[in-house]
Amino acid sequence: MPQSRLTDFFASPSERRPMKPAANLASISSAMRPSCSSGKSGVQETVITTRKRRLDDEDPKQQVIDAGQKLFGHTQCRECGMVYSVSLPSDVDAHSKHHDRQRLTDWNTLDARTAREWRRRLCAVQEFSDGHIYQLSEESPPVVLTRFEALVVDDINPALGFSANLPLWRSDRQAFIFLTDEHQPKIAGMVIVEPISTASKADMTKEVENATLIGVNRLWVHWAYRKRGIASRLLDCARCNLIAGYPVSRTHCAFSDPTVDGRLFALRFVGGEENLLVYRLD
Repeated sequence: MPQSRLTDFFASPSERRPMKPAANLASISSAMRPSCSSGKSGVQETVITTRKRRLDDEDPKQQVIDAGQKLFGHTQCRECGMVYSVSLPSDVDAHSKHHDRQRLTDWNTLDARTAREWRRRLCAVQEFSDGHIYQLSEESPPVVLTRFEALVVDDINPALGFSANLPLWRSDRQAFIFLTDEHQPKIAGMVIVEPISTASKADMTKEVENATLIGVNRLWVHWAYRKRGIASRLLDCARCNLIAGYPVSRTHCAFSDPTVDGRLFALRFVGGEENLLVYRLD
């Protein structure tokens, strides 16, 4: 840029050197001024916003928004027990609703009249100081099955990561529920079991065939009643009552697609990795 002469500053307007077109300065000034209509500031923010929208909506490679999350894929909520994907907004929303339902409602509570009806109609197979275990099948009274099936479909299946339409009953399938002895009895846990003839070692290296294997179809305990041995009591009761007159060994219990917490429980229940059996749901 040529250096201005001192006399230029004292020259008349007509004698001064021509400046660059005012339109350029005006456009720059306009771009740098805050927008009154949008309340957003400047060209830089507009460019960033436009570019971000293009990445989110148009880039086929970007399926998950990286917002600095430390977790991707499936996880299990420590409180409500639900298994969900932290990478999918729909799963996160479903978990939020399920978590609030578990926390804020008494969906697992039986009123006094219903509790009396259940106790009268169901077979109590074991009694404890804090509750009873009852046995159910597809032949149980409809007044009991309707409530139990709704509980499994609406609350237990989502918590375990199972689809809502997963079949509940089969002719040889049994359920055991733990009903507390509180003033307002609650369904604190349940297990669904079935006799199977084939299972696999947890590492899938060996197949096991035995006529006295028990398949643990679903095992669930309400978050407020965990760490009380309810899962162990339910499964011990199931393995002693599923096959009439023949208590099944703990090491003959096979688990179907356990959650993280479910696997840890299974390892403790059967006595270690070398005894852990799994099987595939039909």
